[in-house]
Amino acid sequence: MLKIPSSGGNPMIRVDSPSDIVFVSDGDPILDGIRWQSGSTLPKVQRRPTTLEKWKALGDQQFREKQFLGAVLSYTEGIKLDATNTALLHNRAMAYLRLEFFSRALNDCRSALQLSGITDQDSVKALYRAGRALYGLGDWTGAKACFEDALKVNEAEKESRTWSAKCDARVREQETGDYEVVGIYRRSKSEGVRVDVADFVGNIEVASMKSRGGGRGVVATRELKAGELLVVAKPFASVFEEDFQGPKEMLMVFNLMTDTTDAKCHGYLISKITTMLFSDSSRADLIYHLYAGPSLDKPPSTYPPETNMTITTHQSSPLFNDQVAVDVSRIEGAASFNGFSPTPLSPVNTMEDDNRKDMDKLNSPSALYTFPSLFNHSCVPNCTQVFLGDVMMIRALQDIPEGTELTVSYGNDGNTYQKRIKHLKKWFNKCDCSLCEAERSDGAAANKTREEVLTKIKKAKQKPATRNSLQEAKRFVSQVQATYKGSTQSRLPRVALYTAHFHLGNQYRELGQNFELIEEHINAIKALGVKVIDESTSGPVRAGKKGKDLPIETDRAPSTPGNDEAVMTCLRLTAHFHRGLGDNVRAERWLRAARWIDNVRHGGGVALFTILYEEVLELWEISDFNRAVTS
Repeated sequence: MLKIPSSGGNPMIRVDSPSDIVFVSDGDPILDGIRWQSGSTLPKVQRRPTTLEKWKALGDQQFREKQFLGAVLSYTEGIKLDATNTALLHNRAMAYLRLEFFSRALNDCRSALQLSGITDQDSVKALYRAGRALYGLGDWTGAKACFEDALKVNEAEKESRTWSAKCDARVREQETGDYEVVGIYRRSKSEGVRVDVADFVGNIEVASMKSRGGGRGVVATRELKAGELLVVAKPFASVFEEDFQGPKEMLMVFNLMTDTTDAKCHGYLISKITTMLFSDSSRADLIYHLYAGPSLDKPPSTYPPETNMTITTHQSSPLFNDQVAVDVSRIEGAASFNGFSPTPLSPVNTMEDDNRKDMDKLNSPSALYTFPSLFNHSCVPNCTQVFLGDVMMIRALQDIPEGTELTVSYGNDGNTYQKRIKHLKKWFNKCDCSLCEAERSDGAAANKTREEVLTKIKKAKQKPATRNSLQEAKRFVSQVQATYKGSTQSRLPRVALYTAHFHLGNQYRELGQNFELIEEHINAIKALGVKVIDESTSGPVRAGKKGKDLPIETDRAPSTPGNDEAVMTCLRLTAHFHRGLGDNVRAERWLRAARWIDNVRHGGGVALFTILYEEVLELWEISDFNRAVTS
């Protein structure tokens, strides 16, 4: 389509689907009678090679310069001259691997292996690259078979041996759900955000949900325990800020489907998925069977669809499947309504920086995860997701009965009702979760009062504590408490009340009133929905031996938001008891509570907890105490 710009300048060609692009080669009848103004050649354009050797040399140069698309085209021209040239098939397969066009790489390797008279050296190379292609497609068993076949030809082939061991690790992860969480976290920080692990789905399944009008959801197939690993998923496609080379650029994308302004990574994500499906349509239904918005057809009632990891070998285009029409609207809808922003897990920073948060939103990564997209939303979810690099892990936040729907939070952009519904408007006009129902019953005036008090607390935190500010902080607690008329259920998070109690506790801390600050911080953690079973500040502790039991119930961890807040409050209590009162028994119990809450959400045990909260532990002078308390 030829489009005229709205504000002057040159017209442009808009392509609504890659299926509309036709690659024309020399001698194509469509060019008969065409005469170019520049003559038979284009100015400043390198003359096309005419021999196989020159096409290979050009492709090799492009590959070294990381121009992988160009390399594929050059190798293809050489293959047209000699379809039995193993070097060209091998090299094009490697270029496809770099482009993550795994099915095409696999086909080239299989074509090479079918050639008569292929040498052992060429067989090893083809088997190795076929293994890499199958590995990229998630077929660990098939990949291992290729690597083992390569080793049968040449036992000294080190790379095949290394990748064969990787296949064993992926199969073990997929079958057992046993992951080295700390190792994955460390690799995501040292080797880049894209971490090599297998997908995993635990004791859950996709089901039709009557409560959601027959739409799909995910349910537990047996009783689940808090902290249990349910899903590990690599993205179908992802875009991170680090993927962009050269000078930093700021680009915002207005999404006409959701009426939202998206970060640049989301715009590039749609383009990346489109390219992937146009190159290899075998996995298209993984995207087309996702919800894509109210304006498009509803997806099937089951998921995942059956996939076929093969593509037509002989096509006119070496890059795209010209026999398939790619539904760009469906891709855009699936990415817009199911996309995640996989901000990788990082150590907790004790300093708030609103400007940094705004920049993080502009540069936030974007990714599409297929199976996790089937989880529905709740503002008080019973599951939570965390990202270790680009790896998503979903865990149960609480003990969950068999048959219960599993939910995650689609992101609470702010902790008040008004901010939540504004953020969630992209997906639905009304959230029917228990928290939203309760806060609606509190009334608009009550919700408005919370907003106003939270604004006052934010300003008050910037001032030093005085007797007057202490009285003001007490009034804040009373004012917020009075707004929770219909949402007084003890296990619902009341984040505004948490903020008020925590602020009052900090006022007591600055004025040196240790017992009062401890009481207020315990009240704060209760406001997050944590059931505290030992609120004592002195005297005998309630049950347990040597502090190894917890002062909180362990049937559920705080739901989003409230995970980091709950851990930080437990650590505050640890510091108060350890350093302020010299009560190491209670200090240990609250430290273990912090570890338990963090482990439910992230896994990784004490080792990951210590990494994530290292700065906090050092700042509050409880790092040595944390090391002394064994797991």
